[in-house]
Amino acid sequence: MELEMVLKLLLAITGFLSVIIKIKDSTSQTIRKRRLKADLEFYEMLNSSGIDSDDKDRVTLRLKAIVCEYISIEEATVKWFDIFYALLLFIGFGWWTIYIYEINSEFSPYAILTGLISLTGLSLLIDTNRMKKKGEKVIFKIAILDEFKYAIIIILLAILIGFIVYTKQDGYSHWYIVVGVLMPIGLKLLADSIKFR
Repeated sequence: MELEMVLKLLLAITGFLSVIIKIKDSTSQTIRKRRLKADLEFYEMLNSSGIDSDDKDRVTLRLKAIVCEYISIEEATVKWFDIFYALLLFIGFGWWTIYIYEINSEFSPYAILTGLISLTGLSLLIDTNRMKKKGEKVIFKIAILDEFKYAIIIILLAILIGFIVYTKQDGYSHWYIVVGVLMPIGLKLLADSIKFR
């Protein structure tokens, strides 16, 4: 199988899987909201009934925790237009990048531009909010900050440029300097965007 065909297949599979993950996230959030609503009604009923002060304090604390979780899920609604727009950017410009790679016998800087737009679409697709499972015990946390998606874009762009230059140019090219500049920046951003707690 040719390299271009493998890249096109990989592009399509990645786009398809990211949409499936978004749909699954949306469905699980809807189910979680329904369960939390039922929990809220139950705890409000308990709170308004005549229970002793110790139990009332525990119920009030649990009620506050459920309200906070419910509000955070409300803010994490999935916008389908944004998903399909990001998918169009990723697959459309990714396909275009592969096409530019196929038709040029030498390195083409246009592949960098289309590749960058495709990677931006990918970062929009993988930007998802995941809820913690109920009753989950956390030993340590890995916090991923907003800079993570920019780090991924920069690292993948450096790899894309390096790959295209390596396969299309014989010998040295000044484009390797761009790779040498982008890769450390991307790795630094990646290290700064992941925090262990």
